[in-house]
Amino acid sequence: MRACPVRSYDPAILDIIHEQFGDGIMSAIDFKITIKKIKGAQGEDRVFMTWNGKFLPHIEQTG
Repeated sequence: MRACPVRSYDPAILDIIHEQFGDGIMSAIDFKITIKKIKGAQGEDRVFMTWNGKFLPHIEQTG
């Protein structure tokens, strides 16, 4: 099984979301990802990904 950067960076991505938005998650419902092939500064092929998902804040359940 090959290593996947998304899986490897999952904790860091969640930390950045929490830092910028507060306690919550990015929803997988109505989630879009765009992947493009671009050229780097030295002409190498690079992967450019844009994630677009609704932020769902954590809501404490009381009752």
